Amino acid sequence: MDNKIAIAKVTMPHGIKGLVKLKLYADDPESFKTYSQYYLEDGSPVEITLKNALKGQYLAYIAGIEDRNAAEALGKAEIYINESQLNSVEEDEFYHRDLIGLMAVDKDGTKIGTVLAVSNFGGGDLLEVKPNNNTASFFIPFKSEFVQDIDIQTGCLRLNNHTDFIF
Repeated sequence: MDNKIAIAKVTMPHGIKGLVKLKLYADDPESFKTYSQYYLEDGSPVEITLKNALKGQYLAYIAGIEDRNAAEALGKAEIYINESQLNSVEEDEFYHRDLIGLMAVDKDGTKIGTVLAVSNFGGGDLLEVKPNNNTASFFIPFKSEFVQDIDIQTGCLRLNNHTDFIF
């Protein structure tokens, strides 16, 4: 899917009238409601109406999904938007996808490894870095005390105090 960004995932049907539970990838459910067009994995456009929160997920109507069987047929489908619908970010703000693949360097510019992923296990964002020496990847908090500078244009992320996280 060209220039599409996953923003939610169907987790399961809810009830018999076609409602589904969605896990939103955004921190703010209000931002989900601002997008003008949503797409399923196959690229087909869909209309989605969020209802209410339910145990960390959201109930939603998807146009054309009228009963539980149709909701079950969606499986664990991801919901996408066009990349152009994303809000622009402020200086020193980044989308996770922009950090993946950046070269991690130390304060002297020595290459350490590559950012594989950005995860959040409840205590804040963590960068997963795969070292150049093919040892096990490590996680480092995505905080200013550990991440000194990010330059998307050059593809570099400068780490500080990273040796505390390498085993």
